[in-house]
Amino acid sequence: MDDDDRYGVDLLTPLRGQPRGPVGVDVRRAVAKGERRRATRRAVAAGAAVLVLLGGVWVATRPDRDRPRPAPEVTGPPVPRACTLESLEVPPDFPGDAQVMGADPTGRYAIGMVGIHEAQIAVLWDGGRVVKLGPGTGEPTDVNSAGTVVGRRLRFGDGTEHAWVYRDGTVRQLAGVEAFATGINDRGQIVGVSGGRPVTWASPDAEPVALPIPAGYELAHLAEVGGIDEDGTVVGTLVNRDDHEVAVAWSPGGPARELAAPAGRPMYGADAIRNGWVIGRSGNSLVRWNLRAAGPPIVMPDVWGFDTHGPNASGWLVFGGNNRAALYAGGTEIRLPLPEPPPFSSPIPGRTPDPEENPARPMSISDDGHTIIGTWAVKGVGDRSNVYVWTCR
Repeated sequence: MDDDDRYGVDLLTPLRGQPRGPVGVDVRRAVAKGERRRATRRAVAAGAAVLVLLGGVWVATRPDRDRPRPAPEVTGPPVPRACTLESLEVPPDFPGDAQVMGADPTGRYAIGMVGIHEAQIAVLWDGGRVVKLGPGTGEPTDVNSAGTVVGRRLRFGDGTEHAWVYRDGTVRQLAGVEAFATGINDRGQIVGVSGGRPVTWASPDAEPVALPIPAGYELAHLAEVGGIDEDGTVVGTLVNRDDHEVAVAWSPGGPARELAAPAGRPMYGADAIRNGWVIGRSGNSLVRWNLRAAGPPIVMPDVWGFDTHGPNASGWLVFGGNNRAALYAGGTEIRLPLPEPPPFSSPIPGRTPDPEENPARPMSISDDGHTIIGTWAVKGVGDRSNVYVWTCR
């Protein structure tokens, strides 16, 4: 554990336990029904120790900041000091919910859903301009820096479910049986599941190729595929003979290898990868690996009620929960500003908005650390949600 990681654990420890108020609503409820894989990026830990106000955002500092300590290794861009907030455009003919599922590494493109219940459709934001992907596309799951989107549950008239890709203004089906796509890199390589097994597509036009399942993991149909890195490395979760989840990584063209287990935790999974940084979970704790460095993973403290997403190319994370959102970068937590409750016209009768029940969910952080995109929901006013972008400098 390096100095920054020790600092991160120190920083997050004070939030152990239950948060004030109930856990916020799941703004992805409309598209999560019937999912065959667990929601990734579980509710995990994040929090602050001592806070100092700088330019309108809260920046966490450690209580023993005056104690000499080794200078941390400088990696990635400078840590932002302040962030501003603005909402993203929503199609005028689709009022109501708007929620984001992710964004590309540059922060230019974002994917999500707009509308209410059965009327929801998938959308792509391009620099703030929104493009409707069309009805029946289901849930978009990832987008690369070229604006190519992948997803799942596109129905082509026969009632079955398929993986799909949106490219050059057109949605088309990916090859495979009962398939869904979970990730795409900038080379156009896609990862997902087909026929109940983890697979990759070398391109949107390719046939799926099954990833090898090592001995002792016969329960391949329970595999979860988290994401694909730019070099083709895939991470995910397999279930062994003891019915334990184990995080694994597939090197390009190679076998799966188990990621180092967190101390004392036999069950753990991997959800996402970027530039060798992997995040996953063990129980309700966040786990972070660096595949480019030796040593055990870092386990953040157990804290209920927060969702964590990332990593970006520097291993930075974003998290949110009840009326709170923040960026964790380089051993520092930067509190993100939240919007005022939107003026929805049809609140639930007899209810008023509760500021302690407004889940803010940042879903992505760009590689340069300047762009964070996420969803903010308001309970008590129809459980509506809007999409926002934070610009950080």
